Amino acid sequence: MSEKVKFDLVDSGGLDNEHWGISITDGPFAGIVFNFGVVKYVGDDDDGNAIIQFDYDIIEDSYGFIEEDKANFELTLSNILSTIFEDSVKEQPDGTNRDSSTEESDLL
Repeated sequence: MSEKVKFDLVDSGGLDNEHWGISITDGPFAGIVFNFGVVKYVGDDDDGNAIIQFDYDIIEDSYGFIEEDKANFELTLSNILSTIFEDSVKEQPDGTNRDSSTEESDLL
């Protein structure tokens, strides 16, 4: 289970009309706004967990990001991406929760 990171979806400030900005609102990277670029599934690890690769761009940085923070920052982004995936699976357009429904999806 990934650590929950608090974040908000925000307008990317006109820099990118195809992606939302994501503002980290809590924790060691609070104040950084970024967006994801390409997100790609590359397989599973030995425990059956998905391995995901992603690109990102930092849009705004009131944190003062330094290269030494990169590994921890990317772990934080991975946790945010996991939260987005988990939430998108649970929330259906009609407000139902897919976890509690055995009916086949009609979204296709």
